[in-house]
Amino acid sequence: MIFATAIFMFCGDALYNEFKQAYFVWKLKSDILMVPVDCKETRGKKPSADEFLSHYDPHKESPPESAKGSDADFIFGLDDSHCWYQLPKFRALYPEYKDLDDDTLDTQLYAKAGIEIKHYSPWKLLFQTLAFATGIPFLVLIFGRSLLWVIAGFTNKAQ
Repeated sequence: MIFATAIFMFCGDALYNEFKQAYFVWKLKSDILMVPVDCKETRGKKPSADEFLSHYDPHKESPPESAKGSDADFIFGLDDSHCWYQLPKFRALYPEYKDLDDDTLDTQLYAKAGIEIKHYSPWKLLFQTLAFATGIPFLVLIFGRSLLWVIAGFTNKAQ
């Protein structure tokens, strides 16, 4: 029990962060999906001066309110090499992608931009931690019991 508690104390922060990130990604799915495009290949109306100053970081925030109600077709990213389109505006401006579904398009555009999409699996991490925290003591118990059985001469007599 002490071993399992120590494991969870050691891994608790990682578990918390994994659940937090998975919730953030889940919450973002209810927002308008933003897709990256190289700023040299943009189409459509450019952002105004105020919108130009509001940069978008896809890993830390949902799309800014200025992007949701903007007349501009895209906003600039933090690194200034990627511009971000709302998916409906992107589809209107880039008809060559009309045959792709949203998930495939999203994956292709992120890969083309060189941005890694991380898939979070907090339940898998939790069960791996749980298996480690309970599996090690269980194996030690089995090994100890087997060792006692060997010392007793492979007998099963209760004395």
